[in-house]
Order: sequence, then C-alpha cells, then structure tokens
Amino acid sequence: MSVWANYLEVDFFGTELLAGKSTKIEWIKPVYADDVLTGKAEVTNLIKRNSKNGLVEITIKAYNQNGELVLTDVTEAIVKCKQS
Repeated sequence: MSVWANYLEVDFFGTELLAGKSTKIEWIKPVYADDVLTGKAEVTNLIKRNSKNGLVEITIKAYNQNGELVLTDVTEAIVKCKQS
C-alpha cells in the first residue's frame, strides 16, 4: 500500500488513472540509510481492453550510488484511453 500511496502522492498516473491492479517489488540488494538511490521508469506493456480503458505496465529500476541495481518494481494500472 505504501508504494501506491507514493504513486498517488506524486500524481504518477495523472488524471488517467482508474484503478491500481498489481505491484510486484523485488529487492535485489540491501539498501542502507546513507545510500543515494536513483530510479528509471519505463512503460513496458500497454494493452487496450476496450474503447474506454486499458492496462499499462510500468517497470521501475532503482540503483544505489555505486550504480548497482537494488530493486525492481513492476506495477500494473488500469488507465483511461485517449479518445480519437
């Protein structure tokens, strides 16, 4: 739930968000209090469900100050489709 709270806090999906579907977080290395993390988000899948909405999959990778991958997060959300 804290991951979704942060997505909502930073308005990650904007006004297109209809519902959250799933989040899968994998911790690859430990993270310590003095680590500096950077992240990269990428849309890794889009599926149109109908004329009004679709499923978007976002993959986030976080790296520590040494450039080591420390976690991956794959999140799926149901979002509004753009009207043509």
